[in-house]
Amino acid sequence: MKIIKNALITLSVFLVVAFSFALLFKDSYAISDGVINNTLPSGTWTSNYSGSGTLNYIGTALGTNNKSNNFITYKDYKINNSSIPLYSYMKNLSIPTTKESITVEGNNPEAITDKGMLYIISHGYNKANPNNNIFSTNTYGSVTDNNIKQYITQIALWLYMYENKTTLTKYCIPTGAGYNACDFRVNDSTTLVSSTDVRNLIKEAASKSGYNYLNYIILLVDNAKTYSGEQTSKMNDITYNNMYTINETNKYIITDTITPSVSSNKTNFMYYEVELSDPDKLGAYITDINGNKLSNTSVMNGSFRVYIPFKDIKNLDLSKITIKVGGHFIKNNGYGYTVTNSTTASNSSNNLMNKYNDNKYQKYSNLLLGDLATEVNSVSFKLDNFTKISKIDITTGKELPGATLEVTNKETNEKITWVSTDTPHYLKLEDGNYTLCETLPPKNYKLPDGGKSCIDFAVDNSKVTYVKMENAPIPNTGINKSYIIYAIGIILVIFGISTVIYVITNNKKREA
Repeated sequence: MKIIKNALITLSVFLVVAFSFALLFKDSYAISDGVINNTLPSGTWTSNYSGSGTLNYIGTALGTNNKSNNFITYKDYKINNSSIPLYSYMKNLSIPTTKESITVEGNNPEAITDKGMLYIISHGYNKANPNNNIFSTNTYGSVTDNNIKQYITQIALWLYMYENKTTLTKYCIPTGAGYNACDFRVNDSTTLVSSTDVRNLIKEAASKSGYNYLNYIILLVDNAKTYSGEQTSKMNDITYNNMYTINETNKYIITDTITPSVSSNKTNFMYYEVELSDPDKLGAYITDINGNKLSNTSVMNGSFRVYIPFKDIKNLDLSKITIKVGGHFIKNNGYGYTVTNSTTASNSSNNLMNKYNDNKYQKYSNLLLGDLATEVNSVSFKLDNFTKISKIDITTGKELPGATLEVTNKETNEKITWVSTDTPHYLKLEDGNYTLCETLPPKNYKLPDGGKSCIDFAVDNSKVTYVKMENAPIPNTGINKSYIIYAIGIILVIFGISTVIYVITNNKKREA
């Protein structure tokens, strides 16, 4: 048993030492600068689609409406490693006369440059932009199904291209069959459905019970029409309450909530990341607003706090702790979307092609979604030091409540007044010279003969300033007087009792 006990003690000491070293050398979280490397594939690639089915939520909502066939999209359509979803880029390309693949006009791969298309791509379904997309608004209710999100984004992309086909000739190429690649047609005929009718069909479907989310299609398209995408991406300078919650019992200094915000290009803002630099190795770390330590600060939204452990607050310099916030924005230019043809189908079972007239196939070109090129705009700030003022009972060494204290700036004569409590008082003061005065003492304490107790001190915000003012209680001379009164009372009682005894004794003698 003694051997096991010694082994456990040795192991415990080792773990404590190892953990201490880990804390000592872990002083920051990583943050990246500049453009994030795009993981999109380049060149010609194939999809992993293998006929897993199609989706047509509008057709389902409308039932037997024969125009609803134009809203079919492919389910679970991704690149061949299944990591990035794809959308069908053109609805109707030319029908080839053979089963050979056809080539989209222009270079392959090809960059998307139209701002409206880019808006739909980046603010519809996108796994890299989960917090600033059309669905995060909850305008038409919550949508959690990724199939529905991709479907909505696909139809929005087609509708936007259809409504702008005269300016999107690069994408909406003529098919040679009386319509172009962006058109909506009645079933498989050459009869066009106007963009107004397309909108009306979508609205009609969205009015059906359980299909309200289809309104996001129209919302995406309308937003895309007004989107310029030309703003400079910029974060606001970080402002926060310079004071802290200070727990001297558990030895923690805790900042108020810090909330990064965006000053421009809010539409393109996705998330922020945080880097904390702690050169003095105080052990500072980032938490959520509830104080839970965050092990990963690379994708964040909302607010955060900074926790700083300390041993001796008088020798602390918080200004060496630097916080860097990097806001990630969807990049306005240089989108790396690959546009290419799918592979040649050997038969009609491959639904990437629609079969026409036995051996003729409608060929789809595909738009890559799911990952975005981003740019980072960073802002940095340092934590502020502060002034700690203690009113101490000289006899107990503890904080003394009830004293009215006043700090005066010697240069501006500005005054700050408060009543002391059983905890220290913390102030954010500018560099300069100050006077701390006690203008009204607590009960059972008195001021010096001059009527005021004052201390001069200087503030240098390169470190925490500590000011201590001590008070001694009034000597309680009333206690001695009490003893005299008690003594006199006791003597009188004894005298009274003696007198009674004396009288009783004399009376008995007389009776005898």
